[in-house]
Amino acid sequence: MKIKMNERVKVLSLYDPAFGGMLPQMIHWGGQDHRVSEITAYRRARVGNLFFHTYLVKNGSYYFKLFLDSETLSWRLQEIDDYAATNA
Repeated sequence: MKIKMNERVKVLSLYDPAFGGMLPQMIHWGGQDHRVSEITAYRRARVGNLFFHTYLVKNGSYYFKLFLDSETLSWRLQEIDDYAATNA
């Protein structure tokens, strides 16, 4: 079931020069740390001089849709889908 939200979250990420951007490694949400096992999709959009980055990542149990604002360097959790957990 998909749950839409727009919640600020803590994200442990690293910069990968081969990728050319930030790669989320762990998400702290709901009082728990969720280690990212795979980045399944990435999209970068430009609005004026700003870039916005959207990542779809999974941790084995959930898919997380994350949004990185390149101006403020803040992360937002936009959506969670437990499809992987219920259809494994």
